[in-house]
Amino acid sequence: MEECREEKCRFVVNGNLRHIILKGEKLRDILFGKGCNIKACDCIIFTEEHLIVVELEKTIHNFEDAKVQLSECAEMVEEIIKHCDIKIDDSKVYFVLVFRAWRDKMLRLSKDKKRLTVRFKGKIRNVRSGNCKAYLSELLEKFD
Repeated sequence: MEECREEKCRFVVNGNLRHIILKGEKLRDILFGKGCNIKACDCIIFTEEHLIVVELEKTIHNFEDAKVQLSECAEMVEEIIKHCDIKIDDSKVYFVLVFRAWRDKMLRLSKDKKRLTVRFKGKIRNVRSGNCKAYLSELLEKFD
């Protein structure tokens, strides 16, 4: 799979990155059972050096709703890392929110980027954002 896709929104892995894209819902069901009430992210992308948690949204009406989803995804990823004994530097775990339209009137994306955060392993982490059809290589450049 070369892209993470949901509801007419996609996040493309480009370049020569060796990677694996897993659907969050399927991974959650495999690891925690189908009755699990943890909200799953759309995709989890593993590269040789990074773990990228991706949430795709058609339209952001209220960032707080997306933040709740990303927070639960962060908890799920913590469990996956622990359960599967994945060795990765915490600083190489990234959270990405990809959307088609931003309609949140309370949070201006261009001015309030510091509020785009999620808690991961007890620390506040920035959430990177991009439009649908964003490319992983471009977002990774912003992280590193």
